[in-house]
Amino acid sequence: MRKTIEAHRTKKAAEDEFDGWARKYDRSILQRFLFTPAHNLIMGEIDTGRHARILDVGCGTCVFAFRMAAHFPRAGIFCIDLSGEMLRAAKKKLDARPGAGAIRIKMADSERLPYANNTFDYITCSNSFHHYPDQGSVAREMRRVLKPGGKALIVDGFKDNFIGRFIYDGIVEWIEGGVKHLNSGEFKELFLNAGFGSVAHRNSFLGLPITLIVAAAKK
Repeated sequence: MRKTIEAHRTKKAAEDEFDGWARKYDRSILQRFLFTPAHNLIMGEIDTGRHARILDVGCGTCVFAFRMAAHFPRAGIFCIDLSGEMLRAAKKKLDARPGAGAIRIKMADSERLPYANNTFDYITCSNSFHHYPDQGSVAREMRRVLKPGGKALIVDGFKDNFIGRFIYDGIVEWIEGGVKHLNSGEFKELFLNAGFGSVAHRNSFLGLPITLIVAAAKK
């Protein structure tokens, strides 16, 4: 019961944080130093020649979704977030861009994805995984909705060395509170335990230090 209450509080705190950030999100300095490098890592793992179905978890205002739609015009892109204000901003942009009709936006919890088994070729999640209280449930849900051999592409803070731990376990946790960044070993254990067949990682230090986790679904 106590863990359930704490998880609810963590989600509510994150929802309030992102609701308040929604209007300025697209103009944030983090777009340049954190989000764009993260998106670059993920884009390099997506096969541009496929009619892929992509789920972006923690989509925010869909900055990344619009970029994927432009680069992968044959893909179907589905976006979920828990922040109503972020989604309102995303829908406003979508209404202004009729050519981006392949993007579908829905409010949903990452621990209970509202999609059938074996639906997606890729799941992307950029700099939001640390906000999820039950990360094991999120990983299992990702595996459930991925097709056999589909990939979960997760970018979050790199904390395999002292500098990364200082930034993410120190500064970021002090600012945001109630978040949990994983190191590469913890990510690997989490996704293998969730039933993924292989888990690899790649790091980037172009801006803030981040790591890309590539987990292939085994069915």
